Amino acid sequence: MKAHTLSYRVTLTRISTCGRIETLMQDETRDICREDCEEAMEALYRFERDGRTATLSDLMQEPDLDGRPVADIVMELALNGQVELSGDSVSLTPRGRDIGHRIYSRHILAERLLRALGLRESCAHEEACRMEHILDDEAVAEATKRLDRFETMLDSGVQRLADASPGEYHVAFLATGRTQRRRLEDMGIGQGAQLRVWRKQPRGPVEVEAHGARLALGRGVATKILVAPHLNSNSDTQLDS
Repeated sequence: MKAHTLSYRVTLTRISTCGRIETLMQDETRDICREDCEEAMEALYRFERDGRTATLSDLMQEPDLDGRPVADIVMELALNGQVELSGDSVSLTPRGRDIGHRIYSRHILAERLLRALGLRESCAHEEACRMEHILDDEAVAEATKRLDRFETMLDSGVQRLADASPGEYHVAFLATGRTQRRRLEDMGIGQGAQLRVWRKQPRGPVEVEAHGARLALGRGVATKILVAPHLNSNSDTQLDS
């Protein structure tokens, strides 16, 4: 979206429900960028999800829009056909709703990933607000699908091979690159394969048996192999490779 420079007094015209034209004035000198517009559409989408109708005042009080020229952004969105103005209310058009939903989905995924990495909620939210503008929609859909399955696996007892106690397991997921995955598969440690953990050392390799062969896997590799107890194996909890 092309940035527009709006200087001194910016005029935003809106049409009230009775057809009366009103004018909102705002003193700003600010470039309106794509991120500004996406943040506003995401905020409006959140209002819709909560069953609320947003006003310009509501948007100005949104923490994620703090410091942004909200009136100017709304004017830009209205000119682009992404929002509709009626009286005090600001609502998304189908086009704006589609964008708002995509940005919201990106944010939710980014925040979940960051929280899973141990970031505090406030920090994760702030970083997700930055990440949501650069994530690819197809990548977001695939990552969300995998994250949902991963959380299901964790609930069913999946753990890193490096953390597994001696016993029988099946491989639930290989969090490796293609080359390393092929090497593991050649050794009989592919997704769904059964293996036995014989011994592990605190900082050394993990000794396993797969297809009758004993192998010593380095801890770096063992941390990328997710396993579940063999007695609780369930194909529905596996991720697609």
